Amino acid sequence: MIRIFSQRTWRTITLLTCAVCIAFPAGAQTVVLRGRVVDGASGQPLAKARVYANAAGVPPVVTGGARRILGALSDGEGRFAIGNVPPGRYRVSAERPGFTAPPSAGWATVTVAANAEPDEIELSLLPGGVIAGRVTAEDGEPAIGASVHALRINWNRAQRALIPAATTQVNDLGEYRLFGLAPGRYYLHVTPTRAVFQRVTGSVVEVLPNSYFPGVLTLAEAMPLKVTPGIQLLGMDFKLRVTPTVSVRGRVMLPGGEAPPRTSLSLVPRGADANIAFINDRPIAVLDSAGNFLFNGVLPGSYSLVLSAQGMPGRYSLRYPLEVGNSDVEGIEATLSLAAPLTGRVHMDGDPAFSGGALRVVLFPRAGTNAVPAVPVRPDLSFEFAGVPIGEYLVEVTGLPDGSYLRGVLFGGQDVTAGFSYGGSASPFTVSLSAKAAQVEGTVQDEQRPAAAFVVLVPEGERRSDPRYYFTTSAGDDGRFRFRSVPPGDYRVFAWEGLESGLWFDRDFLATVESRAPRVTVRELGRENVTVPLLPASY
Repeated sequence: MIRIFSQRTWRTITLLTCAVCIAFPAGAQTVVLRGRVVDGASGQPLAKARVYANAAGVPPVVTGGARRILGALSDGEGRFAIGNVPPGRYRVSAERPGFTAPPSAGWATVTVAANAEPDEIELSLLPGGVIAGRVTAEDGEPAIGASVHALRINWNRAQRALIPAATTQVNDLGEYRLFGLAPGRYYLHVTPTRAVFQRVTGSVVEVLPNSYFPGVLTLAEAMPLKVTPGIQLLGMDFKLRVTPTVSVRGRVMLPGGEAPPRTSLSLVPRGADANIAFINDRPIAVLDSAGNFLFNGVLPGSYSLVLSAQGMPGRYSLRYPLEVGNSDVEGIEATLSLAAPLTGRVHMDGDPAFSGGALRVVLFPRAGTNAVPAVPVRPDLSFEFAGVPIGEYLVEVTGLPDGSYLRGVLFGGQDVTAGFSYGGSASPFTVSLSAKAAQVEGTVQDEQRPAAAFVVLVPEGERRSDPRYYFTTSAGDDGRFRFRSVPPGDYRVFAWEGLESGLWFDRDFLATVESRAPRVTVRELGRENVTVPLLPASY
């Protein structure tokens, strides 16, 4: 998981895993880097921690047939000494099994001068948390071999997904144990081995389904677990209940009614569970030469039937919304649509001589729509997408010159700046840019003193769900920051000592600190100045 850290935390050092193999010019005058590694929770010395010094900008080089690693192992008092360090700028980091990086710390940057040893540095690691328990079927039988995942929320441009932080398997006693977990909020998820845990009653196939803690089927029902340094959350037990499944059948057709020559077919969950692709045990379609398909073992829920046909001129696609209840679904007839080329033109208000430069137009997918490759803007300011699948999209423009912003987008004469649903029409785009963007600058303060921070400009109102209106930067030790090329509108400015990547997209999280974030109204060509209070690190 990527984390964003402020410069303020450089004196207490985080610890990234990094074995750096480097070589330096012969005859360089070297020094010794000295310091100590401590347990960040107790303050006690930490032995057997591996400490590394990563030289910025120095490529790995083999010297005399061997690679050189700048590193050391801490002793019983937590002390380390990295010898033969040539002059230069280094990032120092460390690791130890069962420990993690402090969430409010960055990494140490040390400048080494010839024959002048730098001050000793103190590195801090936090003891990892533990989550443990048992996973059983409803009759008490151990769910041997089931996978247990500790999931954390990851934000990708305002879209929430869950990613695995740790995974283990259930043993023969039904036990699992996840350890070395960094502080934060986790969701537990179990994936049973369906080949073992399923039964057939008459014509109904029953399975132990994928489940969230404490034994529920959807993320909305799941209970998050808060992990703090060194905590042991024991007894986090799952009791999995056998659930009946149904079948889904139908036929895939081309617009003329014939079957496509080659088709891939899948059922993709919709809603909060849609982005957990790595653990979704998705049903497999059975296709025949006439285009008939059959899904067996489908659990009740909301899905999209996703089809794409290749191996023929053009590109056909379809996303078919499907609600699955407690009985078989039959008679689906899905007709593929040809992905049509889409064209458009860009114009820059306030700059009639604008020639496009390095602009690229992007259709950013929403709601799980297939990605569409970005296309360049030609010198005549036109652009063309070869074929766009049916789906939900936002239009974005990258490579904008400094001081400009996306003012609006028309598609078929309709304003689609906030996004659009594409159903296959070949209407043209008109993309309007403006060279009259604003600036927002200011100072971060902690108890009336300037403070280093990670600073985020967050839109107000309906734009809060639109990633194009979020801006991030860092304030140095003087507390100063600046956002350029800001579109007009209402915003709030947040400044954190440290923040988990993407967490600023979480509306519920922002609501807890929003009262401390000053509001700023931005107008074209404006230059707003604001003082922002420092918020504590959040993970």
